[in-house]
Amino acid sequence: MTDAAATVLVVDDSPENRYAIRRYLRGDFDVWEAETGTEGLELALRDPDLILLDVHLPDINGFDVCRRLKQDERTRHIPVLQRSQSHVDDAARVYGLESGADAYLTEPVDPSVLVATARALLRVRQAEDRLRLLNDVGVALATALTRAQVVRVVTETLRGQLGARDGTIYLFDETHRHLLLAHTTLEPVDPRMVRLPYAADTPISQVARTGEAMFGDEATLEAAYPDLVEAYRGNGGGSWAAVPLVAYGTRLGALGVSFPGEAALPDAQRSLLLALAGQCAQALERAGLYEHQHHIATTLQDGLLPRELPEIPGAELAARYNAGARAMDVGGDFYDVIPRGDGWVMVIGDVCGRGAEAAALTGLARHTIRAQAQHLEHPSEIMLALHDAIVAEVGTESARFVTAGCVVFGADGTVRAAFAGHPPGLIARRAGGVEEVPVTGPLLGLLDSPKITDAEARLEPGDALVLYTDGVIEARRGQELFGEERLSALLETVGPRGLSADAIADAIHEATVQHAGSTEDDLAILVLRRV
Repeated sequence: MTDAAATVLVVDDSPENRYAIRRYLRGDFDVWEAETGTEGLELALRDPDLILLDVHLPDINGFDVCRRLKQDERTRHIPVLQRSQSHVDDAARVYGLESGADAYLTEPVDPSVLVATARALLRVRQAEDRLRLLNDVGVALATALTRAQVVRVVTETLRGQLGARDGTIYLFDETHRHLLLAHTTLEPVDPRMVRLPYAADTPISQVARTGEAMFGDEATLEAAYPDLVEAYRGNGGGSWAAVPLVAYGTRLGALGVSFPGEAALPDAQRSLLLALAGQCAQALERAGLYEHQHHIATTLQDGLLPRELPEIPGAELAARYNAGARAMDVGGDFYDVIPRGDGWVMVIGDVCGRGAEAAALTGLARHTIRAQAQHLEHPSEIMLALHDAIVAEVGTESARFVTAGCVVFGADGTVRAAFAGHPPGLIARRAGGVEEVPVTGPLLGLLDSPKITDAEARLEPGDALVLYTDGVIEARRGQELFGEERLSALLETVGPRGLSADAIADAIHEATVQHAGSTEDDLAILVLRRV
């Protein structure tokens, strides 16, 4: 959306009429010409700003041409001014307007009326274009989660839709004493421009301080900021604008834009920049809140997972964790590996829900298991102790529950496991094939006296034990789940291929994401491979 001369497509089979219209519109308009309806439809695909359409054409009458233009998604937005020397009664005017014309003139028409009508239709077109642009930007900004994404959307719009040469965005730091460069399309970036003092003598700093927009050209820049004009000319010069970024009464920074050419920005362009800056500021405020909440969630989530996995002699360990598509809340999936005298305790679990309540229950589960793993011998006993802790904390009527799996791994390859309402463990054998370590009890936290038992297995060198949460098998493409069959088919190949624990965890995670495109649910994967 630039300030170039408006393009007008004249569709008329009369050379005399086309010549006359070209004379009427000369100077302010770039005139394209077509002699037939077919040629006019083809040229309309080049998106002129306005179409002057004669009703009487040699191949397709103007009413039908107008109807086709308005039915085509590519051309329906172009205003059409119909003209006719023969269809001059009220019925013809009504028919033309109902065919989609935005205005209808009958000949003879005074040239001043023709030009004034064309200008009026162009004003409507420009207003619609502005609204369409702001709507498109709003849609794009609604999906921009971070401030980095927001500023890229805005600068891309400035260059791609408004004809700007460059766009630059500065935001205040936390102290409000400096403006930090958030994004620029300028290359290379002058190191002195990365951080501007609050009181710096620049248009950006002044606009950010005062909240008042500034518009100018090289001459005004030289008069007010002589130290900046040389660098500005080196970047291309031209007209410029500095617009404040203000959201809900708070000044966030400023937007700087440069345009090729010395012509002053018209009022419509200035108004559009101010509206775009308002959209940008509100999106930046939302993105800042998202980033803050995401930081809190990530910090809490990190505190609920082991910082690193221990080393187990004679075995490899690997884990993968995904907190969901947007990770705005703390997830309920967790895993841990705990050393104890006779071996190692592996645990994986899934707390119902997300957010603060899920985080509290996850913390309770993890700390309970860590404490009880040192005192209780059997995995089933550890799971029952966790059940009792959940009931003591939230009761059995709260509908809050945990699914969990607990495995005691011995140095000789023995495996004792209890899975309470949780997906079963899977053993990928070195020679191929997959064996299931079954579910041995119900969900934790719901029943008064659940019965949980132990299952036993053994890992030979090259075998891998895979624990996972339901986010793996419930990864969804439309209505199609990733499912247990796909997971088992994948694991059947890892033993013969001799994949490491890390490679196995990667393969499961990548297959899950590839199936679903993204993972909305949390998922955790814990792999132990005997070497």
